[in-house]
Amino acid sequence: MLRSPLAFRYIVRPSTWVIRQKSTASSNRRLTNADIPHEFVKLVQEDGKLSEQPVKLASLLQSINQSTYFIELVSEQGSPIVRIKNKKEAMKQEREMKEKKLANRVVIKQIQVSWVISDGDLQHKMAQARKYIEKGDRVWVIYSSKPGQVPPPAQNCTSLVEKVHVLMDDIASVIRVDRLGKSVTSHTTVQYAPKKQNK
Repeated sequence: MLRSPLAFRYIVRPSTWVIRQKSTASSNRRLTNADIPHEFVKLVQEDGKLSEQPVKLASLLQSINQSTYFIELVSEQGSPIVRIKNKKEAMKQEREMKEKKLANRVVIKQIQVSWVISDGDLQHKMAQARKYIEKGDRVWVIYSSKPGQVPPPAQNCTSLVEKVHVLMDDIASVIRVDRLGKSVTSHTTVQYAPKKQNK
């Protein structure tokens, strides 16, 4: 039996959701080389320590091979601070970060299930849901009545939800249950996650 449903205030219609961390690309974009708006800067040296005295940015630019290295502004708190970076290593780090973000994204697929549904239609929808789970996606099963359709008794609706639990239990775990209204027949959504990802 489902317990203590949470209030669900709205439904988003797209069939696929991708949850990502809030983008901070614009705020994290570093100024480099001649775009750095400072004449004098402090340099992070190879040992990680700052140069004792500010150095002229133009002199630093002349001292490096700009085809393989670049100067990046890392801080403007107090005296501006820069670091000399290798282009290949920086590109590798950026690629690894992008791959990590891609691996950590959460994709949610929606499956619409009518309270009045044939066994064949239910099996088809659950087969689709299982494919999503096997790919590592989450699945949000949305139970509702079709327009103009009178929902069956609450006991029948609860039995349908439990039947889906049984069909998904071997590969997925319930991580969230939401309802719109007090009755299970109004609108119920259940989110499943792959068991290997459900920590």
